[in-house]
Amino acid sequence: MRNLLRSALSLLATLAIKKHKIRVAVILGQSGSDMVKEILYTVLKEKENVRRNIEDIWWDLSVPLNILGYDDKQRNIASWLKLLFNATVALIKNRSNPHLIILNADTGNENTAKYWSKFLKPEYTILLDYFEDNTLYNLLSIRTAEVGGKVILKDNLDLPIKKQITNKSLFTYGGKNSNLQIETQKVSNIKLKYKKQTITLPKKLWPAISMRITGSIFALGILEGHRLDEIAFSCLKYTFPKNMLRRIKSNLLNFA
Repeated sequence: MRNLLRSALSLLATLAIKKHKIRVAVILGQSGSDMVKEILYTVLKEKENVRRNIEDIWWDLSVPLNILGYDDKQRNIASWLKLLFNATVALIKNRSNPHLIILNADTGNENTAKYWSKFLKPEYTILLDYFEDNTLYNLLSIRTAEVGGKVILKDNLDLPIKKQITNKSLFTYGGKNSNLQIETQKVSNIKLKYKKQTITLPKKLWPAISMRITGSIFALGILEGHRLDEIAFSCLKYTFPKNMLRRIKSNLLNFA
């Protein structure tokens, strides 16, 4: 029964992506992915139709359920059958709704990774970290390159699968040879440069977050057609969701 459910949800997610021209951005990394997702949502919703996963992605069915727009929870057999029926009807009746969805979907489970990669072909894969033996990181990066998307990563992040991904599919941030240059100045300001655009972020106004988080946010914003100053201004509107603050507090207590 469960395999049939997985297959049905995978098929419906594939059809939904095709009908609604859903563009997918996936954030991969053990730390910071929540913050990147939420700030990106704050930045991008200013100009475009965008949504993101609200709850943590915790099992294999989380991703297709988020693609289809249903609550990510367990159900009994009758409820699953009702969901499949409603999702099918919605695909037939509803008008196309092009948009971008941001998912911070991470797993070390090889079976789950292969399942997601059957229907996920991200336009953007953001690598906050990289683990060579992680199937999901490798598969989604390759899928992104295959569809002409961009793999976003720090310039010094070791990526053995670069042999399967052309430089055209990479968007890097960091040093002088990166697409997006980021420099921490002596007065602790952060200077960003992209082509002819330059912006300096005063430390007093900018959250004390890592270069990987900063670079990932600005990189995707740039690729979506936003100017550096527009991204910075939108970032300042970001406020931590209560559930994220609870998670941060819990993590701090665990390390105390």
